[in-house]
Amino acid sequence: MNLTNWISENRLVASLCGAFLVIASGLCYLTIGAWEDYGTAIAEYSQKAEALKSLSNQKPPPTDATRQALESELKAYQSDLDAVFARLGKFRVPTFGHIAKAKPSDQPQEFQDVLRKEVTLVKSIATQSRSKLPAPFYLGLDAYENKPPSAEEVLALSRQLTVFDWVAENLLSHKEVIIEEFTRPQPQDARKKEKEPAPGKLPQKGNGPDIKSPLPYQTTAELQLKFRCSQTAFREFVNTIATAPYFLVIENVQVQNSSLEPPPREPSPSASREATPTNAPSSAEKLPVIVGREQLAISMKLRSLDFTDPRVATPNPIPAR
Repeated sequence: MNLTNWISENRLVASLCGAFLVIASGLCYLTIGAWEDYGTAIAEYSQKAEALKSLSNQKPPPTDATRQALESELKAYQSDLDAVFARLGKFRVPTFGHIAKAKPSDQPQEFQDVLRKEVTLVKSIATQSRSKLPAPFYLGLDAYENKPPSAEEVLALSRQLTVFDWVAENLLSHKEVIIEEFTRPQPQDARKKEKEPAPGKLPQKGNGPDIKSPLPYQTTAELQLKFRCSQTAFREFVNTIATAPYFLVIENVQVQNSSLEPPPREPSPSASREATPTNAPSSAEKLPVIVGREQLAISMKLRSLDFTDPRVATPNPIPAR
């Protein structure tokens, strides 16, 4: 029997069969989609159930009481951290004098004028303490003796001047100090060392991933010193650094005694044959001082650190030379 003739003779039945096929196809499509969604929901449910089970087995369990205790500990930790940053903030190196208050266009010339006055003052202090300064001496800022700095680096240089002036005046407050070097380290000296991390980054250790935690400090100034002084003056100068108003770090120090030979243990034969008066004091009373009078030759590198709250903008770093 011809299908076309059958459909024309049984239109109602044919229409119902066609509608049934369309509805059946739609139901099959929806059923397959629902089954896929059901499988995805089952997988997500299993994952969340495992996470909930792992969370419930923690000690202590995540209840409201433990959550409140954790929040309390976090607040106490944040309070202690704020107190630490507040204490370290007192070591911040200020700009020298009133340079920061001057107009931005006048700051370079103001810095050069202040630097010239401070160099003259330090030289007068050296004269009063019978100390000697290297030639030339310009507080480690020789590059700005005849030209002012740029506007971008003047504030950072003024902070360095604050540190250098403090170090020079405290070192020259002792008598008969001979300063042989008072300079900022040159950039090529830093290149010979191991590559330092970028500002705000911790160095990479081993072959592991690069650690990107920010450092809570910046280097404000670096100073290379070579000088000669007495042992007492050196001891007092180091103690002064420990109590400085700025966070100064002795990065390295070399100390050499001016007398490389030890004192003799026994007097010379000619001295032992010399006659002594009968009323001379006993040998214990006339023992000479054979140690402690030597001078020290010191080579020292100082670094000034500026601690700032990482939530606050950091000051200008050391300008490139």
